[in-house]
Amino acid sequence: MSCEAHVRFCERRGVRFPPATRRNLITGPGRQAASGTPAGADLVRAKLDVLRDHCQREGTDYERIEKTILYVGPPPATVPSAAAFVEEMKPYAELDVRQVVLMPFGPDPVGFVDHLASNVVPQLAGL
Repeated sequence: MSCEAHVRFCERRGVRFPPATRRNLITGPGRQAASGTPAGADLVRAKLDVLRDHCQREGTDYERIEKTILYVGPPPATVPSAAAFVEEMKPYAELDVRQVVLMPFGPDPVGFVDHLASNVVPQLAGL
């Protein structure tokens, strides 16, 4: 499947891709800390604070920047793991992260995307 066909396939199932613009901040959250809080949320918060300060100095509207993260971790492959994934994403939603990028994992990328569209995207939309 070509890249363009893959994007169209995913978008028909409700999965969106971030536009490739300079207005996006993409960073990876990493793994969860022992406390149960994603270790990366603190790192993302710190990076966003730096970005906010930079925007103030440069006179740029910080709110216009689309915050996007690249998720690095086990994919939400089952309905219970989808619920856990949504819980893991809550701290990022509180930081105004509006897009999470995931790579299809395993031998069935179509099934992976269908599962995300059916079980994960609707729950994330509620954050």
